[in-house]
Amino acid sequence: MQKMKSISDVHVFAQTKIDRGRLILSEEDHLLRRFGKLEIVDISPTAAPLFHLKKSTDQIIAIIDGMIQVQLIDLRKLSPTFGLEMSIEINEIKPQAILIPFGVASSIGSNKKGKVLWLSTHSGGESSQELILERSDIEEMKKTYEG
Repeated sequence: MQKMKSISDVHVFAQTKIDRGRLILSEEDHLLRRFGKLEIVDISPTAAPLFHLKKSTDQIIAIIDGMIQVQLIDLRKLSPTFGLEMSIEINEIKPQAILIPFGVASSIGSNKKGKVLWLSTHSGGESSQELILERSDIEEMKKTYEG
């Protein structure tokens, strides 16, 4: 079986189980100082989830309940992995979180209800601009950047 390539700067990391639940991030992760927005998001089953693209905002997605499939597409023009697509499944049984750098489009899908913790950098202003895209929009963007 061929090993899937990873998108540059995307990190999947384990969550530590603690008495009260799970430790998502701590000061030792050196990520907390960068985040300005925290949400708990309910995920509903969808046939074709839309892609979210943050132009200058990193995100961390951590599973709270259920299972999710995260589709990622690197749309950073100067990235060594530009155009690369990857899919990551995370679930509550083996809890993990994903760091998604700005410029990488993400789509979260599931075949049942779930709940995720969503952290984003820079909670307001220009830096929080988000594009909601369909797969066809992504393909057009890739062609434009390649040309």
